[in-house]
Amino acid sequence: MATYAVVIHEDPAGGFWAEVPALPGCYAQGETVQELLEDIREAMSGVLDVLREQGREQVEHPSSGDCGLKGTSGHLISLPCKADSR
Repeated sequence: MATYAVVIHEDPAGGFWAEVPALPGCYAQGETVQELLEDIREAMSGVLDVLREQGREQVEHPSSGDCGLKGTSGHLISLPCKADSR
């Protein structure tokens, strides 16, 4: 199981959204943090499935502040994700 850096942002209109910098195009949103975490795990799994189908299984996955997010206003967490959870 790999661990990825996830950046959580509060949406000014309400709710939250998250991005996974190591997985291009991996975003999710939710009304609560719990809903957001469930949705971002699902999004991570989907992106990893697509990368695997494209033969690009080896994805660098920074799980700390070393993910190029200087200056972001979001909150950085590390989140484990099973690549084969589908």
